[in-house]
Amino acid sequence: MRKLNTGDAFKLARLLRACDIVPLLQNMREEGKKPGADQEKIGFELLFSLLNLAADKDKENLVYDLFGGVLGVTPESVPEIPLDDMIDNIKQIAEMSNISRFFEQVSSIWKKA
Repeated sequence: MRKLNTGDAFKLARLLRACDIVPLLQNMREEGKKPGADQEKIGFELLFSLLNLAADKDKENLVYDLFGGVLGVTPESVPEIPLDDMIDNIKQIAEMSNISRFFEQVSSIWKKA
């Protein structure tokens, strides 16, 4: 497993575009900013929404390609990863790559633009 890199950002962008997920992400971001927001609930809603939107085979393959690269496995082996292990992997990737800091930095760029 490795930290996310710039190439992964573009893979993720292709996936998000293919799934038309940007409006959902914007909504989840706004929900997360509300006082007393349940971050775990928002995270699960996002995860299940992503799964629903990425259920088409072509989009599913984009997910496998992204996670295969980050986890250091072939995209073909990603579907065989036990679900609880995959959740743990996603958490580790987010922590290693400091995802929240990344989004804070991106937000600050947009605010300045």
